[in-house]
Amino acid sequence: MRSFAHDLPAATSQQELLDLVARLNADPAVNGILVQLPLPKHIDEEAVTERIAPLKDVDGFHPYNIGRLVLKRPTLRPCTPYGCMTLLKDTGEDLVGKHAVVIGQSNIVGRPMALELLMARCTVTICHSATRDLPGLVRQGDIVVAGVGKAGFVRGDWIKPGARSSSTSASTAPPKASSPATSTSRRPGKSPGGSRRCPGASGR
Repeated sequence: MRSFAHDLPAATSQQELLDLVARLNADPAVNGILVQLPLPKHIDEEAVTERIAPLKDVDGFHPYNIGRLVLKRPTLRPCTPYGCMTLLKDTGEDLVGKHAVVIGQSNIVGRPMALELLMARCTVTICHSATRDLPGLVRQGDIVVAGVGKAGFVRGDWIKPGARSSSTSASTAPPKASSPATSTSRRPGKSPGGSRRCPGASGR
């Protein structure tokens, strides 16, 4: 497999970025496209995400791929939630019937994470900024996944003994919008799948 990046200036227009995505969609030698988020404020992230061909959408963010996940017929899946599921399954514990608490409702982590846990037949509670008594709800979880983009958000005394916890926070600083970057991969055959290790994940 060969991968390469198109590092564009921050002043790149939305149309220029969409045109690049269209060229990569049409290139039969390219079988995977990933647009690094967040994008500058003048670019509509949803418009860019939806322009990527679903079978080349290696981030799994296109509505087609999220819809397949909702229907329990996934193709390309958001890599961070899928990586967290891999970590949970690697513990060797049976996830069926476990109460999973997901903190965060983003399209990148929280929502697809909840869908992955539902497919594993967990009972899922989704928490967000308006959730009341967050510590109390987290203490009920057999599995806790925090996808709030803030390291250390979940306190240790929120986790009940024996529960499994995973954080998707990669750093203590919130992400900043930067120049658009589109990564692509070339490889003969099918579009790449698989999982990627969950950033900053830990199990206990």
